Amino acid sequence: QVKENQPILLAQCQEVAQNASLMIAQNETVDPEHGRITTRQAQLFSMASTSLDTHWQMNFQY
Repeated sequence: QVKENQPILLAQCQEVAQNASLMIAQNETVDPEHGRITTRQAQLFSMASTSLDTHWQMNFQY
């Protein structure tokens, strides 16, 4: 999860997410707990062809 307090990384991730061909997996779970229904969605994207800021590149393994 990338939040708005990292605006450059967020913008780069949003750019990757707009390219559906980079998506390698997606999942959705629905959990009824404590009288509420919680829906979680995840989408995984290939970062191999992405040029992230060098600060973030060392944190990714391809």
